[in-house]
Amino acid sequence: MLYIAYLDEFGHAGPYLGNDHAKHHTHPVFGIGGFVLPYYKVRACSSFFFQLKNHLLSTDLANTQAKAVADQQPFHPAKWEKKGTSVLTEKNVTRYRETRAAVNRILNRIRDDEGFAFYVGQQKKPGLELDSTKLYLDVMREVIKRLDQECCTDNSKLMIIIDQHTERKKIVETASIEMFGEHGRRCLIEPPTQVESHLYQKIQCAAWLCALYGRMSHYTCEP
Repeated sequence: MLYIAYLDEFGHAGPYLGNDHAKHHTHPVFGIGGFVLPYYKVRACSSFFFQLKNHLLSTDLANTQAKAVADQQPFHPAKWEKKGTSVLTEKNVTRYRETRAAVNRILNRIRDDEGFAFYVGQQKKPGLELDSTKLYLDVMREVIKRLDQECCTDNSKLMIIIDQHTERKKIVETASIEMFGEHGRRCLIEPPTQVESHLYQKIQCAAWLCALYGRMSHYTCEP
C-alpha cells in the first residue's frame, strides 16, 4: 500500500520565555503534523474538504470573490485558502456549533478513509539560544522515523507532502540522509515534496488540524 502524508507546522520555532514575557511568548512547542491517507482515497478527500470549507465559510468566500470582481482579478475557490488558526479560534469553536461539527467531520472522514491523524512536537527549552532551523530538522527527522516505522508494519510505502518552507534544500538533504544513511528509512520513497498551500486542499486541511495540535500541545505543556 502507498500512503501519503500531508503535513504542516504548528506552534512556533522561535525562542519561548513564558506566557508573560513581553516578546518571546508565542508558544512553548514547535511541531509538524497533519494526516495520512492511502493513495486511493486522496482525490475524494480533496473534494470533501473543498466542499466542507466552502460551505462552512460561505460568507468569507463570497466576500473574497466580490472583492476580486471589484478589483477585476481572476478568482476561483480552488485557490482560496483560510488559515486554520483563523478558523479554529476560541470564539469560533465556542460560539458556532458548525465549526465544531466541521472538525469532527474531518476527523471522522480521515478515519473512514482508512487514514490517521498524526503529529510530532518538541517542547522548547526556555532561553534565547535557539537554532530554529535545527529545531525544524530535528522534528522532521522524528516525523520521518515514526511514519516509516508505521509503514514498515505491513511493508507499505510512504510519500510526504508539506507546506513550502524557506529551508527547502536542508529539508531535502535531511530526508535523503534519513533514507539512505545509517537509519535506512526504506518506506519513504522520495524526500518530502513542498507545495503552495493555497493550491492544495489537503495541505489546508492539515493546517486546520495543526491549529488543534498547537492548542493541545500548548495546554499540555502549560495548562
